[in-house]
Amino acid sequence: STSVTNLLNSILNSSRLLLGITALDVIAIIVYLNQKPWEPRERDYAYAASFYAFAAWIGLGVYALYYAAKKMSFEQLKPVVTYGLGGSVLILGVQWVIGNSLAFGYSMVYLSIITLILFALMILLGKYVKKGVLHIGIPFVLCMIIPTLMAFENWDDHDRSNRSTARDSAYNYLMSCDYNSILFTNGDNDTFPLWYIQEVEGVRTDVRVANMSLLGTDWHINQMKKKAYESDPLPIKMPEHIYRQGTRDYFLIEEDPKKANKSFSAKEAIRAVSDSRNVISAGCGGALTQIDFKNLYINVNKENAIKSGLVSIEQAGLKYDLNKITVFKDLASLEATVNDSLCMPCDSLITVGTTYFIESENNLYQVIEDSLSNGEYKPASWNGNKSFLIDDLEKSISWRIQGNTPTKADLAVIDILSNYQWDRPICFAALGSGMGVNSDLAKYTQSEGLVHKLTPINFGARPGSNLQKSYELLTDGYELKIPVIDITECEKNWNNYIDELKKFNPEEIAEKANKFISEADESCLKKIDKKFKLLLLSQDYKNLDQFKVKGKVKVKKKKINFLWGNMSEPGVLVDYYSLNHVFALRYLAYRTSIELLQENKNEEAIKVLDNIFAKMPIENNQVPIAFDSRRSETIYGLCNNYYLAEASEKGDKVAKVLADRLISEINFYLNQNEEFFGLFAADCADCLSRLENLRQQTKREAIQDLRNTYNQSLTALD
Repeated sequence: STSVTNLLNSILNSSRLLLGITALDVIAIIVYLNQKPWEPRERDYAYAASFYAFAAWIGLGVYALYYAAKKMSFEQLKPVVTYGLGGSVLILGVQWVIGNSLAFGYSMVYLSIITLILFALMILLGKYVKKGVLHIGIPFVLCMIIPTLMAFENWDDHDRSNRSTARDSAYNYLMSCDYNSILFTNGDNDTFPLWYIQEVEGVRTDVRVANMSLLGTDWHINQMKKKAYESDPLPIKMPEHIYRQGTRDYFLIEEDPKKANKSFSAKEAIRAVSDSRNVISAGCGGALTQIDFKNLYINVNKENAIKSGLVSIEQAGLKYDLNKITVFKDLASLEATVNDSLCMPCDSLITVGTTYFIESENNLYQVIEDSLSNGEYKPASWNGNKSFLIDDLEKSISWRIQGNTPTKADLAVIDILSNYQWDRPICFAALGSGMGVNSDLAKYTQSEGLVHKLTPINFGARPGSNLQKSYELLTDGYELKIPVIDITECEKNWNNYIDELKKFNPEEIAEKANKFISEADESCLKKIDKKFKLLLLSQDYKNLDQFKVKGKVKVKKKKINFLWGNMSEPGVLVDYYSLNHVFALRYLAYRTSIELLQENKNEEAIKVLDNIFAKMPIENNQVPIAFDSRRSETIYGLCNNYYLAEASEKGDKVAKVLADRLISEINFYLNQNEEFFGLFAADCADCLSRLENLRQQTKREAIQDLRNTYNQSLTALD
């Protein structure tokens, strides 16, 4: 009795600090963080300190066993039986009486029995073994059984060796973007891996990754307004005081019915939000900005959209590259010029491939041979076989703001769009909610690999697709076009010198420039002579950049492929979070193969399917089919696409693996008790339905040996 009391007192005295730490790190932190019941992922890191405290309690338990071997007797176990086991049985009885769950009571009884057994074992050890080293070693061995068992059973479920799905997913998102793209991401998983691979590995630093969540902060907007590596700044023109933290974190829209059918430019929206006259009282001394319209639009710079590669010549509805464009105010001005009375019409102005831009229409007109009468416009005064094609691009894109409380991030996107010149791609990692209140823009996007690019084409309810690019990314590789400025070392030095001249007063600039010329060699002088003379003649030294040598832009091509996270390597764990990346790739392969089949490109579709199953094999559950029924639909669609592509043998091979998996799941459900089965009957029915679909898909006898099992499952269910 005394020994037990001493032990308890010793533990109590040693544990007061631990009790305080445990109370703070387990209970108080829950109150402090105020976490909601359901989180998108485990938040165990918030309780890391509590794990340390729990480990310290385990250490005290090991010491208690050592103490039992040294000083306790069997007689002294009575209080442990009385208070420990008796109290646990009492708790279990109370739970049973009130009809509550018995889990806690059973756990307490189990722990009490284990405690008694361990204490009895150590007392017995202390009675017959006098070596102190065994009194320490045996408790250590006993206590290591559980962590050893946990490591043995769980190591393969947590081993991330050789897995690079997070890194490769980031790589694939960046490689889906064309050069100098703006990529809007949303959460942690589609942002931080991209920033890692850019900052640490230097991959695709030409792409500017803007996080929609962080755009709600002034510091992230400020970051986006600066050049970073090769990526140009985002065209955000709002003054800093408009979006300063605590200002316009969100704004209100109370739509005026008279404006419900009218569209306003995005610039008008920015002006309205910035106007102090639209600030209203929010109570308690607060203030909010409120505007009264939702329908926005931005004009399309068609020339930039085509020349920058946002759309192809074919997508624009034209036939020839835009080498030189002549601008006319309206169609009448164009006709008056090409129908000049001196040449009627002027052949030099109607050469095939010549392109005109009509400002009043925001349309491109391109001269073509009209031998097949395929022109869209031909002046009545013209004779011969020449006419005009008119581009198919939208003159402007319009959208309706969703909801009534846009955030600062939405405001930043609207500002970017209001200043957008269609000279670089804007991409979204996700449509819908990933676009904020501007989700109505989805109708103007086309998927390219894993991203969705904004275009001046209205695709309607279903976004468009750059089929060729997605196909190449999934198979042999896509040629990324990288603009490279062809400029000599002398011209570079001159441009750097122009930057240096900005530090001097205007009266010193000419003198400094003459010094550069005096030190340059003759071949260098010839290259910069024109810019130097312009500098000497000009009195406008406020804009010195105009005197720089721009150099010629050449296009360099680099072949890029998707990476697959080593998922085909044996032993590489593909867990729940990795499956998010798997699902994105599978869906892309499914959509790409379907579109190829619709164009009768069966061989290309089979190539996509072969590669997706080779890089992410489903045999032996190497890459899981899915962890939920919704995401498993894609894999069955991929299997079916083999049959649509007339590759039945390959389809049968995949179908057999899928059928094996379904049979295993069905057997699992049917071997459970009635209560459990009732909870998961819908999942079992889903497996049966999918198995029946597979049976109908297979055009050969690949799963014939599984059909008997399937029928037995049906019988067992009945």
